[in-house]
Amino acid sequence: MVDGLPPGLDPVTAGRFGLWLLGKRNHRKAQLREVSPSRVCGSGLADRMAYLFAPWSVTEYPGRRRLLAGLCRVSIATVDDWLYGKKPLPPHHARHFSRMARQQALALNDLADDLDRHAKERDATNALARGCIKRRRGGLTG
Repeated sequence: MVDGLPPGLDPVTAGRFGLWLLGKRNHRKAQLREVSPSRVCGSGLADRMAYLFAPWSVTEYPGRRRLLAGLCRVSIATVDDWLYGKKPLPPHHARHFSRMARQQALALNDLADDLDRHAKERDATNALARGCIKRRRGGLTG
């Protein structure tokens, strides 16, 4: 018996086993913890606005925080307050985002109309081409 260890158990193995047990306990405690909804990004107006204009993930540069900070000319810390629910979005910035969203909506509606018009034109062109050209399919007919 070395320093109170059971026979056949060396200090290194005992230490590894102890660290493994501590890890299991910490993992169990972490699973019981809950994240406050105020710390979850994605539920506020600022984050919804950022997602529409830049649907980037957290790991992609430059990120939503920098985008919103640049659009509003505020610090990244202020944007963090908006995104994580510490402070509400100020009314003048909300109006600015509203104008931008409406302009974007108009542009998207125009694009959708152009795409529909293009699809109809292509359908008409393809229908004419199918009517004029008789394609023989398969082998010999007869």
